[in-house]
Amino acid sequence: MRRSWLISAVFVSATSIACTALLGDYSANGTATTNNEGGTSGGPGGCSDTEKTCNGACVSKADPNAGCATAVCTPCASTTNGAPACKAGGCSFTCNAGFDDCDGNPANGCEGKTSSDAANCGKCGDPCGATNTAGAALCMAGKCAFTCTVGFAHCSAVNATGCETNLDKDPLNCGACGHSCLGGACTKGTCEPFQLASTSQPSGLAVDKTHVYFTSPSLASIDRVQRDGKCMPAAPCPQAFVGGAAGDPLTGQTRGPTAIVSDGTDVYWTAGAAGLVVKRSATLPPGPLKTLGSAMSTNPGYLALGAGKVWWTSGFGSVDPAAHVRSVNVDGTMLATVANYQSPVTTFKGTGGIATDASTVYWASQNGNVYHAAFGDPLCTEGSVGAGPFCKAYGSAGGGYGVAVDDTFTYWTEPSSGTVKRAPKAGGQASFIATNQDLPQAIAVMGTFVYWGNASNTGPTAGTIRRAPIIAAPCDAAACEKIAAVAAPDSIIAADDGIYWVNNNVTGGVYRLAK
Repeated sequence: MRRSWLISAVFVSATSIACTALLGDYSANGTATTNNEGGTSGGPGGCSDTEKTCNGACVSKADPNAGCATAVCTPCASTTNGAPACKAGGCSFTCNAGFDDCDGNPANGCEGKTSSDAANCGKCGDPCGATNTAGAALCMAGKCAFTCTVGFAHCSAVNATGCETNLDKDPLNCGACGHSCLGGACTKGTCEPFQLASTSQPSGLAVDKTHVYFTSPSLASIDRVQRDGKCMPAAPCPQAFVGGAAGDPLTGQTRGPTAIVSDGTDVYWTAGAAGLVVKRSATLPPGPLKTLGSAMSTNPGYLALGAGKVWWTSGFGSVDPAAHVRSVNVDGTMLATVANYQSPVTTFKGTGGIATDASTVYWASQNGNVYHAAFGDPLCTEGSVGAGPFCKAYGSAGGGYGVAVDDTFTYWTEPSSGTVKRAPKAGGQASFIATNQDLPQAIAVMGTFVYWGNASNTGPTAGTIRRAPIIAAPCDAAACEKIAAVAAPDSIIAADDGIYWVNNNVTGGVYRLAK
């Protein structure tokens, strides 16, 4: 019997020790007490600093259902159009989507209906203004819906301004919010041309990402201005790029500059008086002028860039065969003839415009047709007389001058017939864009419109730049939309921000019309 009692005593003692180790030392209200090692347990199971004890369990101090970080465990009260939430350790609320506490009184919760209240639209205290409105503004899905009087719009980010913008006059919001005239005036909701530079008889024009270049053959110079219409440094403006003002001596490379193109890295031009194609780095101060090979033509015409080459038309030729289209690599190597004039060359010579896309070159012969050739095609002859192969021509085209292309069509002007035409790029019959124009020459295509300049000084459409939709019935005479009066329009270029052109007049200049 004595042995049995001893065993029981040992068992009870061990059990007591085990229970003490598992439960720790706690006060009567369940808070932690200092243990034998001098540390603090934090509660049953060891609650962290971000927790408190409720009903013997650890709960988050950020739980509104447990009273947040307050000393009690009572759930936070519900609220109108909101849900309980913990803020700054105490009970608060968050508003449901489309509601807010606009009066600052927590007793009535989220009483402001910001999704539809015109006095608190989208947020408290942001009313829909009434300026230039034709009726009461509505708040729909948290945004003001204005009914503006004719000619006005809400372009501001501030609701309270109402229909603050005059679309008829605002050059930053001309005709529509966000439509900038890029320096030009806004008249009756339509942008006016902006003069970038003034010069005498400018001819060629080039536009790259940062600058607009223009040639002045009579002054033997090329100048440029920033596309934003500013000059850095501020003077002189425009900035001399080629010619005496840029420190260049009068040489064949600077005499009679006419056509010009730029890829943003280098600028290329024709020195018409010397029959050269020349280039210079676009970076200033000016680097050396570089002739792309030997004299290539005594009368180079228009230029285009494509596939790492410079392409141009030539008006020179008195002996058959005579080159009409030539190309050279941009480093001056691989000079090649692309197309010869039709025989007899004395009848058909005439420079004509030129354009390229990713795979093809397109050009016009002023006394012939409009042609196209894929890069790498063998030398061809225009027309159907003389040695073949013959260049691919567009049907119903004759006496082309300016040439432009988009993804689908080739466009050209015919001064002799007073027409503007187009044909599928791959080939086919031509169709009319415009008829009865007065000496249409330069041409460009942008978006859904074709633009051209009428260079005659007489006639109902003379001295204007006009446009017509790409796909529509052809317009006739003055019915074709006039976009600017220009005494001697030349070298029209379509850029991503608008149409650029030069006025080849004694008191001429360089202009831009925002798209």
